[in-house]
Amino acid sequence: MNIDTQAFPSSPAELAIDLAVAAAAPADTPTPPRCEHHYPNGSRCRLRPTQLGLCSRHFLETRLNKAAATPLSHTIDDSTDLSPELLPELSESSSAIDISQFLARLLVQLTKGRVSPRRAWVLNCIGSQLLNGHRRGARRM
Repeated sequence: MNIDTQAFPSSPAELAIDLAVAAAAPADTPTPPRCEHHYPNGSRCRLRPTQLGLCSRHFLETRLNKAAATPLSHTIDDSTDLSPELLPELSESSSAIDISQFLARLLVQLTKGRVSPRRAWVLNCIGSQLLNGHRRGARRM
């Protein structure tokens, strides 16, 4: 087993000189840019940055955190009675056309910001169930 002693520095001073020369030498390949996000343990994200120096995951996280921290300009009160707007001519027997018109008015109220998305979803599910019931009843006849 032949070991080349020329490859190893013989003293700590030579080691320090070799390290200084290696640090001063230009790198052959430039290091690719990395995401600027730092984890709690101090390590850095290894993904490539896409926007504002962050990878797409951390860019989206910062946008969501900022959006969650911003208070809404107005909140929608789900206890507001919207029956005059959604059910102007309430009849005992609702036809499929009445239910479709109700869903259309619900969409208008949602776009105006008078109905919360959660409440609109619930009302839409109820309307869809009623429509499906009418369709099933029409097939049986």
